[in-house]
Amino acid sequence: LRNLGYKNFAFPSNIKPINNEHVICGPVFTIEGKMDESCDANQTLLSWTELLSKAKENHIWLSQPHNHIVAQMGELSAETLKYKGVKGYIVDGGCRDVDFILNPSKSA
Repeated sequence: LRNLGYKNFAFPSNIKPINNEHVICGPVFTIEGKMDESCDANQTLLSWTELLSKAKENHIWLSQPHNHIVAQMGELSAETLKYKGVKGYIVDGGCRDVDFILNPSKSA
């Protein structure tokens, strides 16, 4: 990556897997965003579901939301990405519903 001119290409050390046994590799679907306090809850949900619909099969979703205030991944988003064939999700941000994400059959 240095030969391509990239200088900052390592993940922050505070990004940790929710399961140390899983290893993923493949092409990456990268998104970057920011919080917009002027959006109402419905607008935010519609924008998020639109973004989820663009996820690519057999890719890894990599997200830089530039905030640690709200969860960037949860049960419904994980289920949607799984259904779309996404291999995994990496985020520099919050995650909720970890028990369900790790064991969806036990949470039903």
